Amino acid sequence: MPTDASDTRSALQQMAARTLIWIVGVVGTVAALIGAGEAALGLRALWGSQRLAVGLALLAVSGAGWLLCRAGRARLATTLILGGTLIALVAHAAHIGLGVHTVILAAGALVIALGGGVAGNAAAAVLTVLYLGAIGVLAAMEAQGLLLGLSAPRQPQLLDRLVAHFLIATSGLASALLLNRILGTALTRAIGEEARLARLVQAAHNWAWEADAKFRVTMLSEEFEALSGHKREDFLRMGEPGGAMLVRDADFPSLLEDIRAKRAYRDRINGFRAPDGRLLWTLSSGEPVFDANGNHLGWRGVSHNITGERLALQQHQRTANMLDRVLRASPDAICVAHMEDGRIRFANSGFCALVGLSRDELMGHSGRELGLWPDSGEPRRLAAELAASGIVRDFRSALLVHGEWRDVLVSAATLDWEGEPATMLIARDITERERARIEAEAILDHASVGIALTRGERFERVNRHWQEIFGGTEPRLADGHTCLPSAQEVASAALAFERDFIRPDGRRITVQFNARGLPATLAGRSEGRVDQDCDHATLWVAEDVTERRRQERELQAAKQQAEGASHAKSAFLATMSHEIRTPLNGVLGLARLLQQAGPDERRPQYLAHLVAAAESLNEIVSNVLDLSKIEAGHLELETIEFDLHALAQAGFEGCAALGRERGLDMQIELAPGLPRLVVGDPLRVRQIMANFLVNALKFTERGHIRLKLSSAGEGRIRIVVADSGIGVPLELQSRLFRPFAQADDSTTRRFGGTGLGLSICRELATRMQGRVGVQSDGANGSSFWAELALPTALTIDDTAARKRIPMPPRHPLAGQRLLVAEDNPVNRLIITALLQRLGAEVVEAEDGEEAVRLAREQAGRLDGVLMDLHMPKVDGLKATQLLRADPVTAQLPIHAFTAAVLDQERQAALAAGMNGFIAKPVAEDEVIRVLGRQP
Repeated sequence: MPTDASDTRSALQQMAARTLIWIVGVVGTVAALIGAGEAALGLRALWGSQRLAVGLALLAVSGAGWLLCRAGRARLATTLILGGTLIALVAHAAHIGLGVHTVILAAGALVIALGGGVAGNAAAAVLTVLYLGAIGVLAAMEAQGLLLGLSAPRQPQLLDRLVAHFLIATSGLASALLLNRILGTALTRAIGEEARLARLVQAAHNWAWEADAKFRVTMLSEEFEALSGHKREDFLRMGEPGGAMLVRDADFPSLLEDIRAKRAYRDRINGFRAPDGRLLWTLSSGEPVFDANGNHLGWRGVSHNITGERLALQQHQRTANMLDRVLRASPDAICVAHMEDGRIRFANSGFCALVGLSRDELMGHSGRELGLWPDSGEPRRLAAELAASGIVRDFRSALLVHGEWRDVLVSAATLDWEGEPATMLIARDITERERARIEAEAILDHASVGIALTRGERFERVNRHWQEIFGGTEPRLADGHTCLPSAQEVASAALAFERDFIRPDGRRITVQFNARGLPATLAGRSEGRVDQDCDHATLWVAEDVTERRRQERELQAAKQQAEGASHAKSAFLATMSHEIRTPLNGVLGLARLLQQAGPDERRPQYLAHLVAAAESLNEIVSNVLDLSKIEAGHLELETIEFDLHALAQAGFEGCAALGRERGLDMQIELAPGLPRLVVGDPLRVRQIMANFLVNALKFTERGHIRLKLSSAGEGRIRIVVADSGIGVPLELQSRLFRPFAQADDSTTRRFGGTGLGLSICRELATRMQGRVGVQSDGANGSSFWAELALPTALTIDDTAARKRIPMPPRHPLAGQRLLVAEDNPVNRLIITALLQRLGAEVVEAEDGEEAVRLAREQAGRLDGVLMDLHMPKVDGLKATQLLRADPVTAQLPIHAFTAAVLDQERQAALAAGMNGFIAKPVAEDEVIRVLGRQP
């Protein structure tokens, strides 16, 4: 489409030039043929040759104009053709001998005007000059008598003719100027109107189109692709192979009728299918186009993309139709009532059958008007539940139908029905089912024995006496399995047997069962349920045959259970008493020796033994706490990247020195292919490794101990501690990893220990997706192993790994100023000394009140707080809450410094605003780990 006046004028000039070329070419061809014929036949041979020359000249002019038009020089082509036409007129005047007196020369004005209107004012001026020049040449030839058939002209008459031709030329020029002005103004106005209409179409998100008389699309505006999402060329080839196709839907016949009648149409929905299969739905308006003679040329119009709305409407209609079919075909009674007045708007055949009324009798009436709900209490209760939740399921009610009450189970939901709020009710008639249930329950509840009906593995119905016997529905043995045979076992024959059963309240009874298989039809299937496992129903009769035997077995079991619990308790308390008192005696004794001893050489030895005894006591307590965490499910594992090689070396060296002092050959082997950096909980891995090594040291008096780490497959590590000690008997290996278990009592007396370490190792390995075990022939050494899931962190060589892992600094807490809040002076002394040794500056507080005051006074200079939970005046939780409520100290890191081990105490600390925990007795590595990562 032309976009401005210049483009449109150029197009018109091209069209005019082609038309003139065709006309001049035809005239030249006719003249050349006539002249050639006259020359050939000898008829006026001179005239024939002249006509042939004129015809050839016109053909040459038309050919030159065609070349110029091809080159885009339409104006020059038009000027050339019209100039050639003037020359032809002058040549004709000279040919017939009339000269300036030839009447046809007056057509020069028309040629000049045509040239100005088509090719512009410059072309009109050139043609005017050419015309006047040609007239001058004719006048000169006439004056010299060169034209045949004329005598010497009379001067006045020649001058009159010249003046007339001048007037003709000037009038042609003036007409050209006027025509060019009129055409330019009209063209500019038409272009402006076209642009305005195009903007209106674009603003309305429409696109314009044109089609020929056969309704083949010939033009689509530039907005088409952006507004429709389709390619223009696909729709310009509509109906052709590879082009778009009209969808022959329900609206297509009316569109076809409008096209055949050649009448305008408005807001017609048309569908098109693109070559890629996508649909385009449009809202179109079009009108026919006729020429001046009333001939139908084609169509033009505008369209709007409504694909999204159309597809949504179709989906809505499909959903609505499907819902309507479901509602009408459902066996349940379904009706829709207006929310405000309760009047029925819809009722399916199931509802009509339930209430015994036709659809016409129901429509427009409420349930109360129809007498279905004489009491308004239940409808109000249903409406209240519906208003509260928007949907109600299994609402038990009753309807009065022709004087008879019908029990129904109602489900309801709110919905929009034809633009109004409404309620959909789905009712199921359970009258017969309820009647049968009540009758059966009455019979069963008055029976003197327990009766139950099972189908497959499920209990369908039991009577009251059955529940009294078993304390529930399904009897189960002590191991959790059902005490009843399967339905297949009972289906073939009647069974009678006795079983011992433990009730949910703990009482044991002996019950005699009689069972008989029944056909499924006699048992009565639950409505609407189909289950292949329920083909066989079984009737059970249970009777308590001996109360005395039940009481005796219950008392005997209780006695055995009490004795076993007492023995386990006594054994554990005796073991723990010995294990705790031994290091505790060492701590107290060595402490007294240190009080009394002077500055002699034995003080370091006393201190070393004191630390060892305290660590032994701490290990016992830690094991007990770890076991309690494991049993309570509160043990948490870290998942961090650590150096497995360094961990193994450090753990091994801690025990190797003691082993070498005792003359043992201590060996460590890190197998080839063992990854260095792995992901897991390094503390728990080290705990497993250390427990194995300590056990090996405990039970090996001579020989060797070897620690070996190797890869056990993708992401798994195998740890093995082999020794040449006393070994583990084969019959005791299966219970070695149980809590409180050792090889025998003599082992405890000889080597000590609580028997908790290996059981903790097993639980830790299980939580790390691994396992533990032992290999021993019972006499010559043993090999304890653990296989753990420790995925490789990344693959690097050993040198790079060593460069990646920095050595710990001597003063890891240097530059930190910490506040310690602890009411116990000994604990405060210990943690203060440790923090100062690690490079920190310490501020001390004796209770929570003082801690809050110091923290507020030194808020800008403190890097963290260690807060005991249990302190006088203000405890640690309250102090933390006060600091978190103060904007000055709200972001100050606070860590619990506590011996609390219960999960609820830790949760309370986190809820109060604490950031972490440092457990008592304090460990240096834990202090560095917690405080070293502070911002």
